Amino acid sequence: MKKAITITLVLIPMLINAQKTKKIINKETHESYYVLKSDKNIKHGEYIKYGFNDKVILLKGFYKMNKKDSIWEGFNTNGKLDIKYDYTNSKLIYYKVYKKDSINSFDNLTEKDTILNRPPIFSGGIGLIISTVFENIKYPESAKENGISGQVIVTFKIDKNGKMSDFHVDNPLGYGLDEEAIRVLKLIPEEWLPALKDGKPVDSKFSFPVNYRLS
Repeated sequence: MKKAITITLVLIPMLINAQKTKKIINKETHESYYVLKSDKNIKHGEYIKYGFNDKVILLKGFYKMNKKDSIWEGFNTNGKLDIKYDYTNSKLIYYKVYKKDSINSFDNLTEKDTILNRPPIFSGGIGLIISTVFENIKYPESAKENGISGQVIVTFKIDKNGKMSDFHVDNPLGYGLDEEAIRVLKLIPEEWLPALKDGKPVDSKFSFPVNYRLS
């Protein structure tokens, strides 16, 4: 007599990543993003950074468990695309080439009289740099009292790892204006793509103007 064979199927449920999130709208920083309900310090989901009037988008992308994921887009203050970067594959898809000295300037630090194949690029786009300055700059009282205004050009190093250092002003205005310009530019996140020379990352310097005007 043949024995009956019993086959038991064990169903293993699939683990589905269905994290519950909560939308955060920060009017002070002009940001909109999602965080985990279980931990509000972890961003997870769509992220948008708006301009000064909360109408123009300066930066948008996606966070996955507090890390930038997928494609992020940065825009200038007119809402035009400035940069597109794929964080999943660590790949630069697009960046806008500005005329040298139109908004900023850059030079090679390692070899004189050589041209960079690619300038240092801020992954958040030029609009985010401008908004960082605009939202955080404070007019020094001593400069206001003495009627001092003008442009401070801050130059800093961006090394081959995308880190910023060596902030300085070649033609200082004084009255605290130079120190304040350096302070606000140090608030820019260190998310730079280093300059390239012959396909390899190199140290470079980057200059950015900060304008002071008295009303």
